[in-house]
Amino acid sequence: MHLLSGFALITAGLITIALTYYKPSPYRNKSSVRFVKNLIGDTGAAIFYYAIAICLLIVGTVVIFSK
Repeated sequence: MHLLSGFALITAGLITIALTYYKPSPYRNKSSVRFVKNLIGDTGAAIFYYAIAICLLIVGTVVIFSK
């Protein structure tokens, strides 16, 4: 069960990185993304989402390798 949870977190992190990097319009026009962009700017929002993705990757890796 921990293995599946870890892979789900890692997958979510990778998807977040891809969506932030490629900036597809359906993702960038969501109200939550627009709120963050209006609050801290486009570059700040990208940094914010990259930080979330890195946290997801780290937690997913820890979950996989913990007993």
